[in-house]
Amino acid sequence: MPVVRRKKRPAGVLVSKRTKQTIGPETRVQIMLVEYIKLKYPRESQFLIRIGNEGRRSALGHTIAVQSGLMIGASDIFLAFPHRSYHGLFLELKREKWKLTESQREHFERQDAFIKRMQSVGYAGYFAIGFDEARKVIDGYLS
Repeated sequence: MPVVRRKKRPAGVLVSKRTKQTIGPETRVQIMLVEYIKLKYPRESQFLIRIGNEGRRSALGHTIAVQSGLMIGASDIFLAFPHRSYHGLFLELKREKWKLTESQREHFERQDAFIKRMQSVGYAGYFAIGFDEARKVIDGYLS
């Protein structure tokens, strides 16, 4: 029987055989951050929650999602671990070298408003561009 060799992919790139979709750069940053938190802060990582707001939906899918609790602009990650004077941490992740474009402005403003709303009631909330910045936010929050 002949040996079938699989084509090697760069580390961190996952592909679904069924849909042929790759994982985007922002998701890769999020995966790296979650792995980092699990390794460096195992106790606190038990309180880490991914908020699944991303993705395209049909009009009906969007309506159902909103009616069932989707909050447009909610941060990507919530660390439900109180520390110092904060109830928890909301963190909005952006891919490396992210720059705000005009087409993203409305969505960014919703994300900014969400973070400010959470800060107004005692949560920490930040934007982080890339893994290094996100790691610094987590380390700063938990130190």
